[in-house]
Order: sequence, then C-alpha cells, then structure tokens
Amino acid sequence: MLAAASNFFGFSDEAVVEKAKLKFKVSGRNIKNEGLIGTSDPYVIVSLSEDGGKSKSKVGRTDTIKNQLNPDWSNEFEIKFDRKKDQLLYFHVWDDDRMRRDESISWSSLGKCC
Repeated sequence: MLAAASNFFGFSDEAVVEKAKLKFKVSGRNIKNEGLIGTSDPYVIVSLSEDGGKSKSKVGRTDTIKNQLNPDWSNEFEIKFDRKKDQLLYFHVWDDDRMRRDESISWSSLGKCC
C-alpha cells in the first residue's frame, strides 16, 4: 500500500496527479502484541491533515480484528487528494481492550516530504 501511495503522491518520474479521489484499504504486519490475555485486537483510526500536520480530522476507523497481528481490514476509505494542499494521512493503530482503556500500539504518516 505504501509503495502505490508514494507513487500517487508524486514520488515517481511519471505524470503527476493534481486532484483526485483516493480510495484505499489498510493492512498491518507484525503488529506489537499488547494483549494481556491472548493476542492484540487491533483497529486503525485514519486521519487527514491538510495543513502539514498542524490540525487533522478523522477520516474513519477500521473494524476491530480479534487476536490478529497481521490484519487485512476490509474497510475502504476515501479522501479528496489535492496536490496544492499540504496533505498528510495518519494511521494510528490501537489495541481494543474490553478490560481497560484501548492502548496505542503504533502510528505512521504518509505525505509529501521536503
């Protein structure tokens, strides 16, 4: 997913897209196990910043996949991509925990650099 998205964001030698609807799904690999009993129950909150990270708005949340460290979420997300805006996509992975507050596992961002 990251390789395809990096080409879309303009990190290739081919034609550059100025505006488009970007649809994507999220997968995780080798997620850290945060489960007290069993394995992590991960979900992802996807957010978008259009001002270089100063603020962000929630795009959506995946379903929770129980006992899985290599999930392929079926949820599809869509954003309006605009090269003229300083857009960043954020992916925050959480462990769904019924006994206590959900725990942050990891996060990543994707966008233009430099």
